Amino acid sequence: MNFDSIVQLAHQHTEWGVAILSFLDACISPILPDIVLIPASLANPKQAIHLALIATVAATLGSFLGYFIGHQFSEYAQRKVIPPKNMEYIRNLVDKYGVWAVFWGAMAPIPYKIVAISAGVLRLNFWLFTIATVLGRAKRFLMFGIPIYWFGPSVLPLVHKYMKQTAIIMAVVMITGLAYWYYRRRSSISKRNLTL
Repeated sequence: MNFDSIVQLAHQHTEWGVAILSFLDACISPILPDIVLIPASLANPKQAIHLALIATVAATLGSFLGYFIGHQFSEYAQRKVIPPKNMEYIRNLVDKYGVWAVFWGAMAPIPYKIVAISAGVLRLNFWLFTIATVLGRAKRFLMFGIPIYWFGPSVLPLVHKYMKQTAIIMAVVMITGLAYWYYRRRSSISKRNLTL
């Protein structure tokens, strides 16, 4: 089955097509789910959020397989799946930003298998990897889904134009929220220790 027939089949069975392409994108396939997700959302805006959520869940499940491949077959993955240049770049990002590199990778319009398999190769904490994947993939797919749902196809050029700025704002909000949660948690632990 060639590329065109896979895409045509995915368009004929929209929900399954979005789910399968999102799953495969996160572990073995270079085909981005956007090629079905965006046209299907534009054709039926009231389904846009629903399809974005399907893509998020399927991509997260697929990323588990990608992580497993990287974790269990590290040498093979580095030789055959991830180009050395990409692996070195990802390793530098992870060294610098930790699991936030996964979050940024989850939002990028690149095959997510590169990020998921690399996370397994680098032995990133699986639970933090999962959280970063869910947040990043949800952000990526819902960034199209929500505006299309509310405003229809006319909003797409605007979404493309402001996607980078929105991603930065969302990241700042999330980092601030996590920092506040961490601060509150530390404060409550300190208070409990003082009362003991």
